[in-house]
Order: sequence, then C-alpha cells, then structure tokens
Amino acid sequence: MSLPFPLYFLHVGLADVADVLLVTWMLYQLYKLLRGSVALNVALGLLSLYLVYLVVSALGLGLLTAILGQFMSVGVLASIILFQQEIRRFLLNVGKVALEGGGPLGWWRRPSGQPTGAPGVAAFVEAAKSLAGKETGALICFTLTSDLSAYAESGDRLDAEASKRLLLAIFNKTSPCTMGP
Repeated sequence: MSLPFPLYFLHVGLADVADVLLVTWMLYQLYKLLRGSVALNVALGLLSLYLVYLVVSALGLGLLTAILGQFMSVGVLASIILFQQEIRRFLLNVGKVALEGGGPLGWWRRPSGQPTGAPGVAAFVEAAKSLAGKETGALICFTLTSDLSAYAESGDRLDAEASKRLLLAIFNKTSPCTMGP
C-alpha cells in the first residue's frame, strides 16, 4: 500500500515509514546508552568513517574503497573491544529487567545512577571537614550528568544511610580495607 503522495521515482509505503521510525527510535536509545561517556565520540568516529566508506564506494574509487573496506571488515571486532564496558552494562540491564519482570521494552531503560532516597549533603560536608582536619584525603563523587554506575557496580553495596561516622569509618587510614598487604 502506497501513501497518497508519490515521490515520482520513490514509492513510500507504510512499512517503510514504520521501518524508518523503528530505526530512529533504536538509534536514539543507543545514543542515550552511550551519552556521557567517551564511547559516544568513538561511535561517532566509526560512523563517520563508515559514511566516508559509502561515499568512496559510490564514487568508484577502487583503492580507497579496498583500504576502507578492510577497516570495515574488522570493525565488528574492534567495536566489541572498544565498547566492552557499554556492552557489559547493556547486558546487565537486560538481565536485571528480565529477572525483575520488566515490560517488553523495559530493557532499553538506562539506569539513572541516582538512588531513590538520596541523602542530604550535610553528612558529606561534615565528614569532609573532619577528614581535612586530620589531613586525610578522600574521593567522593556526586553525579549530575555523568553516569558512574560502572564504578558503583564494581564495589560492594552497603545497606546503610550515609552519615558522618560511616564516611569517617570508610576513609579511616588504619581500617583493614585501606591498609596494604
């Protein structure tokens, strides 16, 4: 079935429109997954290299097409190596939603990285003042736009509210977890 507006040489059907909309939606979800990471720049670089390959191939430039074709042939393997963390995060999200019984499109959701009951900043400020008084360094990250879930997943989850005493215990110089072997 064709749409009511033929484009002379191009016949656009409803299936074509649905196809373009689905691909657009999938690319947007991929962008949301890669947003805030260096992987987005790498993906855009690979995409631009592929577009150059398509243009060179259409122009019939044999040698350049062969060279870029070799890059494209190893592109899948290079993408798996370059996007290892993003693929791992994606598969973790798919498995998590599958186990929790999420909806059919729930696996496309990106983790927010922000817990629902985020504690106030006062505990962190008080702990930082105390640590500074003892000349003890501490690295504490608060995220607004960057996704730090890869770092959070590599640690151990504490079932506790953030307090000055807890933070001082974590960053204690003589605690067993901060002492060397």
